[in-house]
Amino acid sequence: MQQNRLFDAEWMAAPSFHAAWTVITMQALSQQYGRFRFLFWISTLLVCASCVLTGSHAIADVLIGMVLAILSGDM
Repeated sequence: MQQNRLFDAEWMAAPSFHAAWTVITMQALSQQYGRFRFLFWISTLLVCASCVLTGSHAIADVLIGMVLAILSGDM
């Protein structure tokens, strides 16, 4: 995991755009294919968990990215 941080700049941490884009995609797909909404949520949570578990982001980075995506989808 420390090798992941070797090439990252300090300013690249928050918010997590991995989480944000995944949530935005999940929202769009859920509108189009509502019966698969549960699967889209599962895949979104797995991507967000992988961001934290690989050491690429802190939990706060992922949560902020998710909140920003949800708020932008409501506009």
